[in-house]
Amino acid sequence: MNGRPLALAAAALTAFAALGAAIDRWGPWGWDRGWQSGPALLALWRAVTHLGDVPAYLILCLALLLAGVTIARVRRAAIATVAGLPLLWRIGDLAKELFHRSRPPGWHGVIETSYSYPSGHAELSLFFYGAIALWVIGPYLSAPRRRGLFLFGGLVVCLLSASRVALGVHYLTDLLGGWLLATGWLAIVGTVARLWPVRRRAALSG
Repeated sequence: MNGRPLALAAAALTAFAALGAAIDRWGPWGWDRGWQSGPALLALWRAVTHLGDVPAYLILCLALLLAGVTIARVRRAAIATVAGLPLLWRIGDLAKELFHRSRPPGWHGVIETSYSYPSGHAELSLFFYGAIALWVIGPYLSAPRRRGLFLFGGLVVCLLSASRVALGVHYLTDLLGGWLLATGWLAIVGTVARLWPVRRRAALSG
């Protein structure tokens, strides 16, 4: 078995834990406070952040399962992604309780009652859209379309993550922690499901 995914998982999760410990001891730092959106853009950032809420992922997961039922070659990838998402959600919630970091002062835009580190929106978006690009669709696309898919997925992840800082409910390091946790989880789920590394296959377009 290729050990690189597990090495990546170990490195990402170690960095995640180290960052959380550093935040707990020394944070928040001045540069870590990030920025908050002005009133004119609050409605926009609220709309963006709702794309990472539970109803949105329920719809996406149902669509992914439907694709797995109808397209045999993506079935394993779809199941791994849909099963991995709620597990990561729970792991993130446990991490919040472990590090018990308070939310930034002066929240606005949305109300959150859980702890701050790591960002759930950051971790879940990177895992879900990363899995789509790595396992579900990406392996069957031509190189240019695969690059486009990665760019689109990266844009969605960045926008969802940025919305949390813009709404004043996360620090920048909360986003980084979410990305690290998601990277480690992607590597673990991919290894368990024997999906990593994926082999390039025929393009969907033929």
